[in-house]
Amino acid sequence: MERMIESSRKEPISAKPRKKSGVRVSQIVLWIVLSVLCLFWLIPLLYMLFASFTSDEVLVQGTEDGRFFNFFPPEWSLQSYGNIFSGEKIGGKDAPVMIWFVNSLLVSSINTVLVVLISAMAAYGYARMRFKGRGLAFSCLMITMMFPAVINLIPNYQIISAFGLKNNYLALIITGLGGVGNIFLIRQFFYGVPKDFDEAAKIDGAGDFRIFFQILLPQLVPVLVVVGMFTFLGSWNDLLWPQIVMTEPKMLPLTAGLGGIGYERSLNPSTSLAAAVISMVPVLLIYIFAQRFLLQGISISSGVKG
Repeated sequence: MERMIESSRKEPISAKPRKKSGVRVSQIVLWIVLSVLCLFWLIPLLYMLFASFTSDEVLVQGTEDGRFFNFFPPEWSLQSYGNIFSGEKIGGKDAPVMIWFVNSLLVSSINTVLVVLISAMAAYGYARMRFKGRGLAFSCLMITMMFPAVINLIPNYQIISAFGLKNNYLALIITGLGGVGNIFLIRQFFYGVPKDFDEAAKIDGAGDFRIFFQILLPQLVPVLVVVGMFTFLGSWNDLLWPQIVMTEPKMLPLTAGLGGIGYERSLNPSTSLAAAVISMVPVLLIYIFAQRFLLQGISISSGVKG
């Protein structure tokens, strides 16, 4: 009996060994590599931020001790930001930075809302609706992704000119509404949503529009946020197309306006850097808001949470 009791107190032979807690060497190496890469990305941005608080004279002529590169400003100054808000010229050219900022915000916001809505509706049609030739139509749509977007510049310009939309914000909005990649991403996300929702809604007498807007659209919030973020960034950073269709300086968006100043902006480097810092503010705010949806939205196989 005593032997049985002693044997019962011992741990079973089949018990799995406990995992050792601690940080692996591979995790430390990965952390170091990512930290170094992060520094390579942050140093130019931090220098741009600090240099925007430096006067133009210091950046052009250097400091009194002859140094031309100073990571931190020798004297902090708000002169460059004052020049922007007062409408001062950059490089001898008119630079209504705040007007350009409002133009970019208006165009990018409207473009984002329309792209998200149109892409979601098109993806609903390809994922849920049954019609003849659906697979062939979607395959032809995917083939268009093989062609670079630059080949559409001349046809788009001719269409915009034919409709008299030059120097019109519609020229910046309607040409970017057909995002094939967005349709594909939302369509794949649709497959993660059970069709039981559609069938239950149809039994209750709901039509396609009600099913789309009231039943399915709330399930697509993560992927819609990701599509909206990428669309806003693409519209905000667009440089070539606005410079082609917009000839009035005050009608330009911010990126095209700053790019149109050219090399003469070296005469006012601090003001140019301050304008670049201002242009980054909406991008950072959107990323901070949308980062929690990023991984969930890109994961095309994600479905509905239980």
